[in-house]
Amino acid sequence: MAKFLSTAAAVSDALQEIVKSAQERLWIISPYLRLNAPIRDLIEAKKNSPRIEIHMVCRENQLLQGEKDWLESMSFVKTYICKNLHAKCYLNENEALVTSMNLTADSQVNNYEMGILVSREEDSKLYDDISDGSRTIVRSSEVSRETSHESTQPTPEMPDKVFCIRCKEESKPFFPRRRYCSSCYADWLQFSEKLPDEEAFNHKEKYCHVCGTEYPATRRYPACNDCFKKYPDFFESSTTESV
Repeated sequence: MAKFLSTAAAVSDALQEIVKSAQERLWIISPYLRLNAPIRDLIEAKKNSPRIEIHMVCRENQLLQGEKDWLESMSFVKTYICKNLHAKCYLNENEALVTSMNLTADSQVNNYEMGILVSREEDSKLYDDISDGSRTIVRSSEVSRETSHESTQPTPEMPDKVFCIRCKEESKPFFPRRRYCSSCYADWLQFSEKLPDEEAFNHKEKYCHVCGTEYPATRRYPACNDCFKKYPDFFESSTTESV
């Protein structure tokens, strides 16, 4: 069940926990990116985490020079520019926070703010809807030239649905790097902790991630040859050793 947060302090605490607990994906969507020291420290701590993708979306004209310099130093963070952005949403692979709070000192300390915190485990439909809306914002934005050397193209085109490579559960392709459903992913994480990354990421499963046909998929190479050829951009950033 979604949780209503009635104060700026409660929203700030929820945001900090979302950043801290992110293991696969962290999306920060706000017109302003004026991160306080605790949030910056939590993001910087993920620099050596190979399994996470971090996207930040903001308005270009609201980036101060200090933020530009910091983001430029965070080469593992991809920053997007959305000129008409007004939404504020913060999410990882397990929780989503939709709120009135901007990432500014006034919003987090002096303003009256509120928000809704949604757990993927407890309300998967609402969480998926928020993820879908957030992805629409990311895909309609451009990669910031100031903070990235990558192409200014939107996020790669994806299939309409994907399948867990272990049990074949169907889902939307919200997580380019997640090949499993939530249950199987939890099992894989527990299993992978006992093995070197190379062995864990190449553990053979049962189904193609895209078409769902029987195939000895792995987390590193999750799709059959036909699907890799059909959606090369979808897998381009997530089939390397840093997946």
